[in-house]
Amino acid sequence: MGQVDTTQYMPSSPPRRRRRVRVALLLLAAMFGVWFGRFAWLRITLEPTPRPHHYEALILALDPAPDDPAIAEQAMDLLSFPPWVWDEAPTDFFSGVDVSTRPAVAAIVPNRHLDITTVLQGPWDANRPDMAAATAIFSWDEFEKARRTMGELAMTGWRERLDLSTGLLPSIGAYRTWSRWLVAHSRWVRETRGDPAIAVEDWLIALRLARQLHRLQLLLPQMVASGMERDVASEMRLAVIEGIGEVDTAALFRDVDAILAPLEPPSQVLEGERLWLHHCLESAFVREGGDWLAVGTAAESAYWGVGSPPTDSQVCRLWNLTSPLFHNLATARANVDAYIASLNVCTDIAICQQTVRLDSGKVLPPPGALDGFIRLASGYGCPLVDYNISALKFAYMVRCELDAAVTMLALEEYCRDAGCYPESLDQLVPHDMHRLPVDYGDRQTLRYLLDGHRCILYSVGLNGVDDGGVDTGRRPEDFDDNENLDILFSGPRREGLTE
Repeated sequence: MGQVDTTQYMPSSPPRRRRRVRVALLLLAAMFGVWFGRFAWLRITLEPTPRPHHYEALILALDPAPDDPAIAEQAMDLLSFPPWVWDEAPTDFFSGVDVSTRPAVAAIVPNRHLDITTVLQGPWDANRPDMAAATAIFSWDEFEKARRTMGELAMTGWRERLDLSTGLLPSIGAYRTWSRWLVAHSRWVRETRGDPAIAVEDWLIALRLARQLHRLQLLLPQMVASGMERDVASEMRLAVIEGIGEVDTAALFRDVDAILAPLEPPSQVLEGERLWLHHCLESAFVREGGDWLAVGTAAESAYWGVGSPPTDSQVCRLWNLTSPLFHNLATARANVDAYIASLNVCTDIAICQQTVRLDSGKVLPPPGALDGFIRLASGYGCPLVDYNISALKFAYMVRCELDAAVTMLALEEYCRDAGCYPESLDQLVPHDMHRLPVDYGDRQTLRYLLDGHRCILYSVGLNGVDDGGVDTGRRPEDFDDNENLDILFSGPRREGLTE
């Protein structure tokens, strides 16, 4: 018989198997090296490609104003070079203005600087330097022309210049300055001319300027606008206490309501902020390469909030290799949307106060870094969750002060006609007011009491509890203190001048 070849049935030798394993491992290592090389190359070389113009258009479309470039340019000119700084404007800027007629404020006020806020402090004294300087400017024909022009422009509104790539609103401070000058002018016309109608015009122009900022529905412009509204509310209230002539309060209240945007729901108030945060996300996510977080860019953004952008040595793109630890852009956007929507629980001052005081990580958890969300520090050094809630609380406070101020005017009109104050606020509707005023402390009607010949109008304050209108001597502007008692609108007088 022939001999059988058994080698074909013998297993491979150990050296041969090891060679095959090594080859397989080398192939896997080579494949991983190629993949990781491409991965690392993309993470190090690709950068975010934000779309600022896209989000600018979305924000401006939230509450559109007439898109008339001529009106917008004229408004920006007045905001940039108001009559009290015309001597600083370019020589050909006001070619039709006889600047030689400008009041010599420098001869009245030291350092050629007039802090118009001091005109709102202390009793009126025409011989006081700041009030004499204000009188000189307010009596200038060019000031009155600029004031009337701004009133006409504010009546129609204009499309804002929004540039997310360099800054939100370069003229934002000019709005507040104009508001203060208008409020100061309202006091001047009351004190020197006894003309409440002009004072009401000033208040409405200031509120319409605040409305311009509200159109953006962004956090910082909203807070500046609320500050402007507080200036108006405070002067309205003081005008009642110090004595003001006859005012059509029903028309004034309707105008105020027509000008100001509603404060509900809170997520709608901050819709522009949601879009701005989406823009911030796109500024730190690489969309073309798989929607991954550019960790180095995100680290850089952490410095923006404190106003100190890092140098190139502070941020290393090798951090981008950790991007798989983070969520993608879609998840980050969803987390931001959920966060803004969660603010809808903050419907009044008391709830805002309770929410801020509780552990924000449990009540309204803001998306963190691992959720692909960049927690930009606020300019006030507080967490973003507290910053948004504080902005809402401030808006509620100011709107409460405005409702109270108009109500005080209506109470005086009722007393002038009837010879006494009403038994309840219901008697003011509809002749003196078209609706009852809202106490944004708890979303009920403002509290009202009669104490002999004196009426007391108050809010329940931060804690949302009616303490009976006890007078603590605090001004309505001290709404946000820590005493948590009621806020009286009908008692405090004008604050004295601070030396």
